[in-house]
Amino acid sequence: MKVVTATRIVTCSIYSLPITNLVAVTIVTVLPRIRGKIYSQLSVRRNFMVNKTKNPNFSFAISRVFLGDLNAFVKNLMKATGIKDANELVHAVNAGELELKPIAKAVATSILIMVGTVTIAPTSEAFVAKDKFVIIKETILHATSKVKISYINENFKSWLLEKVEQPFAGSELCYQKFTKNSPDAPIIAELGGETKAETTLTEMFSLMEKQPCGENWTLLTNGYANIFYIRDVDVNGVLRAVDVHWDDDGWSVNAYDIGLPSAWRAGRQVFSRNSITV
Repeated sequence: MKVVTATRIVTCSIYSLPITNLVAVTIVTVLPRIRGKIYSQLSVRRNFMVNKTKNPNFSFAISRVFLGDLNAFVKNLMKATGIKDANELVHAVNAGELELKPIAKAVATSILIMVGTVTIAPTSEAFVAKDKFVIIKETILHATSKVKISYINENFKSWLLEKVEQPFAGSELCYQKFTKNSPDAPIIAELGGETKAETTLTEMFSLMEKQPCGENWTLLTNGYANIFYIRDVDVNGVLRAVDVHWDDDGWSVNAYDIGLPSAWRAGRQVFSRNSITV
């Protein structure tokens, strides 16, 4: 082994040297080499930073990225791509062999949010609409009606007031609130189509009887619409949107064409049959 000193070169075997001399040899030979490498690296870094400052078009992409974040980023890419070698992954990305695309965030499209269910009792007699839907202006309820109704629109009178429904065995309705504005078509589709969306005047009026003077229960009484999809008296039974809502002086009952582009507003609720299993 060669030991370099300031004045001469001595050739000897390290196995013949005492421990103190061996330490001296290490200090004299190894440390200058390490120091030289450190100086060299610092010089490269200094020159790099000088060039970066002088050249406005030069940028170091990860100069402000924390090492831990960068490590996590590479590991996540390796997991997503199945590439187990980090260098291979970087090469593949730089060579354009991997195409990185942002993941599109799922957008909530649901119009309805479940509120609850309500049971409708069976009936033993036919339901005659014109005997039930009677406008009452007096404070005392009409003798033939148990529900205070203050308004019925012309559509309801024309399409549904002459309807007679046969006794039925009872049912369970579910009711859901609108999370956003929507016309009828998307609502009916989300309920599962016309068959599942369809209810009856019997069921609607049964709920009104539970709140004859606007008491708080299942139907909204804050002026917001309670919507039922009910078939009219037409020979083909056209499905109509029936809105019943509480005004200051009684229930307002209205029927609308479901083909209209106008939308029901968020916060209203719709009743349906068999659309959701609870």
